[in-house]
Amino acid sequence: MFVEINPQSAGNLKDGGFVTLTTPAGSVSVRVHFNDGIMPGVIGMVKGLGHTLNNRYVSGKGVNINELISSKIEPGSGMDAAYGIKAGISKA
Repeated sequence: MFVEINPQSAGNLKDGGFVTLTTPAGSVSVRVHFNDGIMPGVIGMVKGLGHTLNNRYVSGKGVNINELISSKIEPGSGMDAAYGIKAGISKA
């Protein structure tokens, strides 16, 4: 699993190196991937991985980012409105 980050925001991080990504809900170790298309100051991760099923096609692949975001219920609809959260990055 990797986190995409703009090289301008990377500081002393290295493309391909490992970092610990931390949010109020938890932390994970991921590989850094530089991407000029990501806005500086923002990171991106693929959503839809991190399944816990005992299945050779999906288990053990990636990180479930929903566990790092946690839910934020929108009062008007009762739907989950969290699509992002502040996160800290440090060398692993």
